[in-house]
Amino acid sequence: MIGQETFNELLPHFQAVLSGRKISYEREVNYPGVGRRWVSATYTPTFDAAGFADGWVAVAWDITNRKKSEDAVRQTAERFRALVTASSYFTCRISPDWREIRMLGDRGLVSDAVELKENWLEEYIWPDDRALVMEKIQEASRTKGVFELEHRVRRLDGSVGWTLSRAVPILDDRGEIVEWFGAAADITARKETEDRLRASEHRFRRLVESNIVPMVCADANGIFEANDAFLELVGYTREDLVAGELDWIKISAPEHLPRSFEAIELLRTQGFFEPFEKEYIRKDGSRVSALIGGVTIHSSPIQWLCILVQLPARKRPEPETRISAGHLDRQASAAEKPPQEAAGAEGSGTS
Repeated sequence: MIGQETFNELLPHFQAVLSGRKISYEREVNYPGVGRRWVSATYTPTFDAAGFADGWVAVAWDITNRKKSEDAVRQTAERFRALVTASSYFTCRISPDWREIRMLGDRGLVSDAVELKENWLEEYIWPDDRALVMEKIQEASRTKGVFELEHRVRRLDGSVGWTLSRAVPILDDRGEIVEWFGAAADITARKETEDRLRASEHRFRRLVESNIVPMVCADANGIFEANDAFLELVGYTREDLVAGELDWIKISAPEHLPRSFEAIELLRTQGFFEPFEKEYIRKDGSRVSALIGGVTIHSSPIQWLCILVQLPARKRPEPETRISAGHLDRQASAAEKPPQEAAGAEGSGTS
């Protein structure tokens, strides 16, 4: 019935029970025509009149399905542990009413031990965020949906940190919440970076709006942002800018376009170009000179920021201010003559 191969596998158990011992085991057994199955078996020895074991009573159950379920659970747990270990998340189990949280792992953010916490709201959550956290918990509990929130926490050293917290409800057969499974990621570094970027953008915006110097942002399609100082420099209005009428190629003096294209290539390759002198054609057709320098602010598609310094217009001598060489010669000759002769010369001027 069990075949020679299976008999050889079970022989140690047969020998043990015939020695007078009751034994129990769980193992995988190969049944001819059926295949390998998991069994849970108990062998109870029987004894003859002399007290020697002469057989046994065997009780066995097929536990293959149970073993498959246990194996699936074990594999899932191993994958989950690997995921948690490889990620920046720490995990927890939460009671249905959120009164208790049991930490399953940590990343040194709010806890350094696996433990049960009943005062987690006061201990972990930053005071200013407690009301918001409770509001989101109540909403998730009411809808039996996912809890998700970015909020501040009290770190191990007492400082403020940020987490992205998520929790999903585990439901029973009646659809009632039996517990929550939660995970949280430390996003403090990201939040600090966002704060620095906001502060930097605010400082940059103040600089642009102060109109201390002309500033302009452009790309291959044209100028998409400019401060009032630049608009005044080139004689256009903000309405013109919004309407897309400020084309940097159109307002550049033709003889300066080759240098402008070289500057754009430098923006692509090294992220900036050194200041150079350039003339712009104003809306009324007149020209204005400026010293312009720029940096790349976005690489794909490329966008750049330019800062300009207006240069004074070059003045050409007016005719009435010109002094001829002949006039200077006459003045020099008069200065060399005796006073009486020079006075006579002055008095006998031509008409």
